[in-house]
Amino acid sequence: STFANFFMDDLEQRFFTTQPSLPLVYKRYIDDIFIIWTHSSQALNNFITAFNKFHPNITFSSTSSTTSVNFLDLTIYKSTTSPHQLQFKLFSKPTSSFQYIHNTS
Repeated sequence: STFANFFMDDLEQRFFTTQPSLPLVYKRYIDDIFIIWTHSSQALNNFITAFNKFHPNITFSSTSSTTSVNFLDLTIYKSTTSPHQLQFKLFSKPTSSFQYIHNTS
């Protein structure tokens, strides 16, 4: 909902002002967040732990990788030819049944 987006935006902005290290990239779509982290692994763990403690009813789960990550319907991965470039391919969850509602129903 729109209210939830406003709430999360405010929460994120307030949280970021408390942190010594921030992501290079931070993108959120509803309840999925994609970040590019350029600091140490320990700083990332500290960031996630602090984020989980920032609000008593909001917790985040995380998956991290130095090579690729699934975000929404994409696998985002480092280019093998250019180290500062990201590439994308479609991602489907293993539980996806690929059953869709017909567009005329």
